[in-house]
Amino acid sequence: MRAWGKGLLLALTALYPALAAAAPATPEPSMDFSFQREDYRKYGLGLFQIIHANGAINDGTVDKLKVFVAEHNIGAGGEIYLNSATGNRLEGMRLGRLIRDLGLMTHIGNTDPNEPGSCVSACAFAYMGGTFRFMNQAATFGVHRFYRSQGQDQEFTLEEAPAVAQAMTDFMRDMGVSPTVYKYMSAPTIGEIVLIDKPTLMNLDVVNDGVISAEWLTADNSGLPYIRGNLENYQGVHSLSLVCDRQSATMKGIALMQAQDTESLRRTAAEEGVFIDNARVAIHGQFTAVSPKKVKYIFPISPQLALRMAEAPQLGIYVQPSGIIYHAGFQIQQTLESHQLIRDYNKQCFGTQVLKDAENL
Repeated sequence: MRAWGKGLLLALTALYPALAAAAPATPEPSMDFSFQREDYRKYGLGLFQIIHANGAINDGTVDKLKVFVAEHNIGAGGEIYLNSATGNRLEGMRLGRLIRDLGLMTHIGNTDPNEPGSCVSACAFAYMGGTFRFMNQAATFGVHRFYRSQGQDQEFTLEEAPAVAQAMTDFMRDMGVSPTVYKYMSAPTIGEIVLIDKPTLMNLDVVNDGVISAEWLTADNSGLPYIRGNLENYQGVHSLSLVCDRQSATMKGIALMQAQDTESLRRTAAEEGVFIDNARVAIHGQFTAVSPKKVKYIFPISPQLALRMAEAPQLGIYVQPSGIIYHAGFQIQQTLESHQLIRDYNKQCFGTQVLKDAENL
C-alpha cells in the first residue's frame, strides 16, 4: 500500500475549494440487503457468504447492515456486492468503516449477474471499506460534488470546505486509498457524475482485485537459475517458477498455490492448466498436495507456450473441480521487466532458432 501524505490536501483544496450539491436525478429506494450462501468446501474451495446491497445509502443503512450480518452469522472474509447510485456522504463513510471492521470484501455488482453494477456517490466510500476491493470491467464507479445535506442544492462555504475535505481525505487515507480521489469529487458542474475507469482506480489504490503484493525475480538453486513470480492475495501466498534444464534444453513450470483444503481439491480436480491472461491452457502435469493448505503443480513448458507466457499481461494456474463452474487458481500481473526477463530466459533455455521455429508453427 502507498503512504499518502497530508500535504496533498492543501494543494487539492486550493485547486478545488468548494464542494457543492449533487442532487440525484431520480429518487432511489433506500439500500436493502439479500444473502447468498454457496458451500463448495467438499471441492476444496471454501464457503462463500455473499451480501447483495442495492439502493441508496441513507441514514440508518449502517444499523440495518449490522442487524443483517448478525442475523445471517456472516463472518470475516464474506463479500458484499454494492449497487448504489445515491446517498448520504457521512453514512457512506460510516458504512465503509463498518465493512472494514467486519472484514468484508467489496465488489461492485448487481443482484442480477447479467446486469452490470454501479457504485456512485456515497457508495464510493462504502466500497473503499473493503480491505480487498474487486471491480469487473463492466462495472461503473463514479463520484460527484457533495452537498451540505440531502435535498439541498447548496455549496459548503469556503470556511466549511477544508474541514469537509479533511474528513474525506482522512477517511481515504485510513482505508489505504490515495486522497487524490478527492479531486474527482470536485466536478465543475453541480449534478455532474465523474466516472473513473478501472486502470485509474488501480493506480489510486481504490481497486486492488484482492492483491496485497506481487513481484517477479530471478533466483538460483544450486547453480540452476530460474524465474519466479510471487503473489500474496486474499487467498494466501502463491508462486510460479519457470525452470530450465540447460542440458536437455527443456523447461518446466512449478506452481505452489495456497488452498482451503488441498486434499478435497486434489480429489475432485478434473483439469489443471495455465492461465495466460485469463485464457486457459489445459496441461497434464503432476498435481500433488504438499500440505493441508498448499498444492504443487509441475507442468512441461514447450517453446510455443514459453513464447506466449513471455508476452502475456498475466500468468497463473488453475485447478478445475468436476461438476461445478468455479475453480481454484491465481494470476500474477506481469511488468515490463518481467516480460524481458522471460524473453531472455527463453532464449537461454531453448535457443534463438528453436524459438523462431516455434513462432512459425
